[in-house]
Amino acid sequence: MSESTKALYRAINFITGSLGGNSYGGPIYGELKMESMDRLVQVLIKHTNLSKNSRFLDVGSGLGKPNLHVAQSVKVELSIGIECVENRHKLSLTHLKKALELTLNVNGTSPVNTPNCYLVHGNICDAINLNPFTHVYMFDIG
Repeated sequence: MSESTKALYRAINFITGSLGGNSYGGPIYGELKMESMDRLVQVLIKHTNLSKNSRFLDVGSGLGKPNLHVAQSVKVELSIGIECVENRHKLSLTHLKKALELTLNVNGTSPVNTPNCYLVHGNICDAINLNPFTHVYMFDIG
């Protein structure tokens, strides 16, 4: 796992804890830790050709960790997460903001780079189709 991915997770964990929610009243469910997400990404690379040319959609994106992870580690062309729970979406924007702040580090030494990551509040049922995505991801522990 790259140092830049680890730096991204350190920033995320500082905000909402390693599993998310923390003291912000956010529900904790379906959150993968960094190591588990990285193993999943490696499987996606190997078996589904996830690459820098991929367009990744996370349905029920929660706190945005999978989106930020693939944007950082794989440098996918596009990473979009859609979350219907407003509180979780707001927390994801906090994570995205922190990632972007790391990208814009004033001394220019930050290895974190997640420019093609977008986190949306909405319901996937409103989508007409799943174009232009090459990879659709959904994590459900139930």
